[in-house]
Amino acid sequence: MTTFFQSIDWPDVIAGTIVAGVLSTIGFCVKLLIQYSTAKRSIVRYGQGTWFSAEYDPKGNVPKERRVTYLRVIIEPLLRGRVRVRSIEQLNPDEKIVETGWIVEGRIEHGVLIGEWHTTVKGTVRFGAAILRFLDNGRAVGYCIGVRGFDLPLYGYWIMSRNFKDLRAIVDGAVPPGSFEMIDVGRRVADFERGTLESRI
Repeated sequence: MTTFFQSIDWPDVIAGTIVAGVLSTIGFCVKLLIQYSTAKRSIVRYGQGTWFSAEYDPKGNVPKERRVTYLRVIIEPLLRGRVRVRSIEQLNPDEKIVETGWIVEGRIEHGVLIGEWHTTVKGTVRFGAAILRFLDNGRAVGYCIGVRGFDLPLYGYWIMSRNFKDLRAIVDGAVPPGSFEMIDVGRRVADFERGTLESRI
């Protein structure tokens, strides 16, 4: 056994290990750069930087005509080919009782952002999933679904535009807050259970 260890060319083994480690690290870094470049190209095509966001927002049990929250957001590329949409300012806080702030992270495939979101508001537990289709005119439309603490899931529209006036015009004309109907699937299931099996959720 001692002879075997003595016969090993340790300087070559160590040098080979170092070279393999360096090449592996370089390969990993190159892969990350390629993925980052791919993510950057995917959002540059639709518009990297500042956007404006509108979402259906029933938090605080506000009247239907006030169930929309406007945010200034930033779209930015991440490593591993992912994209982040991050809210940076709530634009109608005087109309809202409950603060809104979130981060969506996901990937863009064929012009569609598919991702997961979580709240950035301290002391709250809100998270969910989102899908957003980028249009060719500096707009994007989609849906988000999520939960607040132990509440049942809620969903609503998600609209974005590069221009805030354009966004407000879209919401006022196409989907006025008071006209959007959200079906409470959880309540319907609970009513169904109570009516047939006499059980509760």
